[in-house]
Amino acid sequence: AADQADALFVAAAGNSSQDNDFTASYPANYDVPNVISVAATDASDQYASFTSFGATTVDLSAPGVGVLSTVPNGGYAAFNGTSMATPHVAGAAALIWAQDPALSNDFVKSLILDSVDPITPDRKSTLTNGRLNIFTALSVFEDDQIAPAAIDDLIVTDVTRTSAQLAWTATGDDGYEGLARHYDIRYSRSPLDSQVAWDNAI
Repeated sequence: AADQADALFVAAAGNSSQDNDFTASYPANYDVPNVISVAATDASDQYASFTSFGATTVDLSAPGVGVLSTVPNGGYAAFNGTSMATPHVAGAAALIWAQDPALSNDFVKSLILDSVDPITPDRKSTLTNGRLNIFTALSVFEDDQIAPAAIDDLIVTDVTRTSAQLAWTATGDDGYEGLARHYDIRYSRSPLDSQVAWDNAI
């Protein structure tokens, strides 16, 4: 019901240093499209020692060690926990929706997950193995007049009966500058010379 109402639910993965793929932690483990499960990282961009994790059940991480927060009766204090990491992601979603309130849950969630900075997994991992980067996520809303450069070295490196493996040199989001975060690959037997042709391609 929350998903149908376009309500994104950002949940802390937990502080038990457990693998949520095998030991569920709710509400983070609910397998519904509008939940984002968040682990914690430290100031060294490593998974926090206490954070729970999961290669399929925890989506990304955010700073969760020594995070400054308000406390009752005024003042501030620093705290650790995935509950400190989670508001960073909720705030990121709010900033994205502030750019375009009509965006869907799926788009906002995908944008957040696809914009992470990679971190090196040790014994812990998440779906993205990345830490939240709201600056990168918001860059999709820039007044962008420069298209990515064309790919000119696409090759097939392996073929099976049911698949083909492709390789190419990554371009930037502005020509060769910056970082292109997504590639949408389509297949067509006729030229992709219009938006309709592109939309109809496989």
